[in-house]
Amino acid sequence: MSYQKLFDAFKRCYNAEWTKQKIQEEANSTWKSLKQDKENLASNLEVKVAELDKLSIGKKAKFLNFFVKAANRQEAKRPTGGETIKNVDPNIPGELEPLASTSAKQQLQPQELSPVQDPLKLWRRLLDLAKLLLYHRTTKPVFLLV
Repeated sequence: MSYQKLFDAFKRCYNAEWTKQKIQEEANSTWKSLKQDKENLASNLEVKVAELDKLSIGKKAKFLNFFVKAANRQEAKRPTGGETIKNVDPNIPGELEPLASTSAKQQLQPQELSPVQDPLKLWRRLLDLAKLLLYHRTTKPVFLLV
């Protein structure tokens, strides 16, 4: 491990919160304190990088959790059976379309997903949501029921 790995860990962890100068200053001060104990430098550095990576992952999880909660709220508002979605531009790829002519009873039954499919379904919903958000940033707003 080296200073560069420590600096990269600081960048991953605090890039959105701190300026580049502050990140470098903190990495430098941490590096100096870690170098005090030359015998355990590698192990201490590894522990610090792991700690920063764990903090970084926690921040990303909080960020993604926001989108999951928003998607779940929208899922509860989703139309059933004979209802249609209004104010949807049919030319936008990825937009929702009116529900197919399946019975309301079939739609209310939860689908059985394997443990492997749950995270994949979540990531797909997050990517679809991100795609729609990016598209709507550049165009006029369209009312959606996701």
